[in-house]
Amino acid sequence: MAEYTVSVEANRPIDHAWAVLVDDSRMGEWLQGYKSTETLEGEPLTIGSKHRVVFDEGGM
Repeated sequence: MAEYTVSVEANRPIDHAWAVLVDDSRMGEWLQGYKSTETLEGEPLTIGSKHRVVFDEGGM
């Protein structure tokens, strides 16, 4: 399993930035090759929930 860490500074209120960050319809704007997100366990975006994030990396 891969782990990623990303840091971005945005001149916006935290609530606005979080809403944009978790909007599936916009994830392709900053995640290269992003295709989809699927919740595997728990309620989406809660502590302990698990998700599958699918990327297309050159046809793979």
